[in-house]
Amino acid sequence: EAKVKDFKQIVDSVAIDVDYDGKLFNAEIMDLPEKKDVIKAKYEWEYPKKGKYTVAVKIIDVLGEEFFETFEVDAK
Repeated sequence: EAKVKDFKQIVDSVAIDVDYDGKLFNAEIMDLPEKKDVIKAKYEWEYPKKGKYTVAVKIIDVLGEEFFETFEVDAK
């Protein structure tokens, strides 16, 4: 049984589309750490215009499993 002290140890990469259109995933933020490094796990983006946006996050773990989720954000 593997023991993981920090979830960042098992995440291989993070890609974030800050204005996802529901069809094409276009990552503006990419976190691809070197083998001995871990992901940052905290990301910021400043939108040029106020309004509602859909953010899509794609996370790939060290086993190649993919997690994909979208979130609605309100830029003020």
